[in-house]
Amino acid sequence: LAPLSATMADIDNIYDDTNMAAQTLAVCSVALFVKIFASAVYVTVGRRKEGRPLAPEDFPPEPQAIGKGAHAVPPEVRVAGGSSSILTQVDRGLAMLRDDVEHIPIFLIIGFLLVLTRGLNHASQLASTIYFSIFTLMRLLHSLFFITRVQPLRWLVWDIAVLVTLAAAVHLLVVVF
Repeated sequence: LAPLSATMADIDNIYDDTNMAAQTLAVCSVALFVKIFASAVYVTVGRRKEGRPLAPEDFPPEPQAIGKGAHAVPPEVRVAGGSSSILTQVDRGLAMLRDDVEHIPIFLIIGFLLVLTRGLNHASQLASTIYFSIFTLMRLLHSLFFITRVQPLRWLVWDIAVLVTLAAAVHLLVVVF
């Protein structure tokens, strides 16, 4: 595990001007954060449009009940994750966010470890930069195709992102061992 034995000086030098992998990972991390934030906004807008709050108390109170803890809960509000076969904007947005939580953190961890390894030569930096860029692009396209209901492209870009994660993980193991 010698390549992972970084000192504080090594950590300080991770983001120097010559480490294109670190720079790319930083940009891609911000892009993925913005993508997840936009997905959350998409869900919030959908909840308001569909009249589907997260919890009944999130409905505005009836005017006569202000200060009494009562809330107006329309009977037609369907519980999230109901049995409908057609996904609403809220359902689609929540599914997107769940998918993000399943895939993005592990990729960022692998990416950070790749950048942290002292064994990254120019070829490894280039490969890491390609992994980070392709993964980010595929996740952005996946969300776009999820919202616009485009298949089989959504499935294809999801698969590519998973394969890129696998390639980065294998690359990390090769560098470390």
